[in-house]
Amino acid sequence: MEKKPKPSQANKYVDAFQKGMDIGKDMNEARVEQRQIVAKRVKTLRMEKGISQEKFSDMIHANVLTYRGYENCKSDIPLFYLVRIADQLETSLDYLAGRTEAKDTVTLEQRVERLEEIVLKGSETQ
Repeated sequence: MEKKPKPSQANKYVDAFQKGMDIGKDMNEARVEQRQIVAKRVKTLRMEKGISQEKFSDMIHANVLTYRGYENCKSDIPLFYLVRIADQLETSLDYLAGRTEAKDTVTLEQRVERLEEIVLKGSETQ
């Protein structure tokens, strides 16, 4: 004969299940919000550069329907496409993800050039 859980045990299971459902709901809402931020920023930057969806999808080597789905928040953008998008739009992944408001990205080469300028100016004054 199977033992039935005591009422207090059953309540613990129900409470744990509900907490798990709440966490899942919160995570899904955060995921949707993040998808909206990325899609809006990608679309805005693409349009600022005057590039059509068709042309841009070619630039990042994606199917145009798939790319439209990214901009319309129908699906998450895989990381390898996000990297291509950031490169083509000359911005950072942090900007696309909403972690910074700085649109422009400074390349490593630009940083090195700037540091060389500073060092050379410093050595000229000595």
